[in-house]
Amino acid sequence: MFAQAGKLGIPGIVFACDTEPVVVTRSPHDWVTLRPRRIEFDNVERLRTIDFCRVVASAAELEAANRQNLPIIWKLLNAVADDANVLGMEKEALIEDFMIAYGEALGNIGFNNRDIMRMSAQGLAA
Repeated sequence: MFAQAGKLGIPGIVFACDTEPVVVTRSPHDWVTLRPRRIEFDNVERLRTIDFCRVVASAAELEAANRQNLPIIWKLLNAVADDANVLGMEKEALIEDFMIAYGEALGNIGFNNRDIMRMSAQGLAA
């Protein structure tokens, strides 16, 4: 989906985790220390060269990118509402599905519920 979105000119965000020589991150059972290899650093730089791909390396950068992208997402959801209706999908269901997936994705990378709700509200204000 990432590749197809980019080909359509839809901006994507990649939250790169391999941007520092030592990364402490949460695993399913514990905190672990990772030491990215040169190839991971090279791949982050390759991602930066992809059209319509914004690479972020911190929670603050991700929040800023979301503030810019959420209005685009709402515009796209509104634009496909009629097509979705033909397929028997209501616009509200599309938005609900997006919000659930968005919240789960943010939760999976460490954002708490308050942060997720705040970031979601930024999109609603758009």
